[in-house]
Amino acid sequence: MVDVMLVLLIIFMVTAPMLTAGVQVDLPKASTAPLQGQDEPLTISVQANRHVYIQKTLVSVDDLGAKLKAIAGEKTDTRIFVRGDKNVDYGFIMRVVGEINTAGFSKVALITEQPQENTPRSR
Repeated sequence: MVDVMLVLLIIFMVTAPMLTAGVQVDLPKASTAPLQGQDEPLTISVQANRHVYIQKTLVSVDDLGAKLKAIAGEKTDTRIFVRGDKNVDYGFIMRVVGEINTAGFSKVALITEQPQENTPRSR
């Protein structure tokens, strides 16, 4: 019985990180504190080729606001995480954030990766 429980624990430990993977994006690194919140956020991912996804669904930047309103309805206080590839220019990321704000959503956060301990920080 204990062996079965240990095997299940290992399976869950291995598969849990895979469930949150979503769209592959090479995130920039930054030293920040994790965001706190009780609700489930929507994730907007911007790939290096400028493809924009809501969760795992490809959308055009021009339709982003309308799609977000359709998903969230009247809940404009929904948290939205923007995951932008580090190779996408800042202007395009700000265009995406602007579309989100224009749609009425104000709780927008940019997601980064934590730098590794042995990585030197630039100042």
